[in-house]
Amino acid sequence: MLDLQISDLGANGSGVAKQGGFVYFVPFSIDGEMVEAEIVKSEKRYAVAKVTKVIEKSAYRTKPACPYFEKCGGCSLQHMTYQKQLAYKTNFIKNELYRAFGCEIAIDECFPSKNQLNYRNKINFNIKNNKLCFLDVNNQPIQINYCPLFCSEINKNIISIFNNYFSEIKNKFFALHIRKISEKYQFTLISSDFELKNQEKLVNSLKLLEIQFSLFVSKSVSQTSSNITDNIVCKYGEPAVSYNVGGASCQVSPGAFLQVNEDVQNEIYKQISVMIKPNSRIVNAYGGTGILAVALAKEVEKVFSIEINKAAAGDCKQLFENNKIENAISICGDCKYEVPKLLKKEKIDAVILDPPRSGVEKSILDMIKKTDIQEIIYLSCSPQTLIRDLKVLQECFYIDSVKPYDMFPQTYHIETLVKLSRK
Repeated sequence: MLDLQISDLGANGSGVAKQGGFVYFVPFSIDGEMVEAEIVKSEKRYAVAKVTKVIEKSAYRTKPACPYFEKCGGCSLQHMTYQKQLAYKTNFIKNELYRAFGCEIAIDECFPSKNQLNYRNKINFNIKNNKLCFLDVNNQPIQINYCPLFCSEINKNIISIFNNYFSEIKNKFFALHIRKISEKYQFTLISSDFELKNQEKLVNSLKLLEIQFSLFVSKSVSQTSSNITDNIVCKYGEPAVSYNVGGASCQVSPGAFLQVNEDVQNEIYKQISVMIKPNSRIVNAYGGTGILAVALAKEVEKVFSIEINKAAAGDCKQLFENNKIENAISICGDCKYEVPKLLKKEKIDAVILDPPRSGVEKSILDMIKKTDIQEIIYLSCSPQTLIRDLKVLQECFYIDSVKPYDMFPQTYHIETLVKLSRK
């Protein structure tokens, strides 16, 4: 055991302590605290330690809302007040930009989420020992009865119904995805085939909840993958959820990407709409189901939405057709190939980049630099790959604005919106 003075917060929200030239990372501690800790992992230059006792407590420490906190691998900041979480995220982005570029870059305060709990419209479970579970940091299953981040007051009942079903249909399914949109649910089971034994019993149990729902089975070639694939069959209900957003009628298939926090998503899209100049010609790379493209189509001359996921690109195309949007085009393909191809043949004024955590392919960034594109709007869910890509672009572009958004309260994850203009 050793006593550690926590002086800072690190990349994953862990406390950082320095003692005798050695660095200690201490999860679930807060800067300013003195803690008693036990080393659980030691490397040449650093160690990871577990808090055994808080000796001097921070004024920002609060009681976690979830009984599985510190066990489940999802949340990392529930021990902090929400005010402290926002401050941490603002400072983290500011410090990372300073380290990368060696100068102060002005950034806005992190935009708060309307809801700090019950905000997620989607939740993904693994299935181990015929029970729904999350995986902890060591990839070990943690069985749960509910998740307070999921936006459903009945998620305890949903979990109970599926656990009862799995107890009868043993070792059949790898994962379960649950999505809730406009009071409609999509349940997607991941399996090695499309068979759904005792389907009627499962459907009847879910009907007792008096909810609108669809039930899907997605076929995966690997038991280690819990992702929804293109091989998917609708077993009950509608194949896509229809709902209204921003005055447009949308539909979402279970495999299509949607931001998990709809309130924060809408605020981000409003800000992007303000950033884009009227009558521009826009490429919306990694465009998902086209919700942002629809919002922009009202103001711009033309928008091209590019998405690799077939389900999402199909939803996007249907969205444009259903709403009679003639100045928006949906392209299904890999941005790595489609963006450079489009930039060669079309006059484009601005590019919106909303990539996955892996960031933007360098070939896309290099192509943008060679064009006369004047503006880039980059929405990132990974500060590390965001900074990597900004370094590539800094030769030709300068940073206009940086605004973090709290898309994921109670976790260390940050959504960051950056606007760049050509030098």
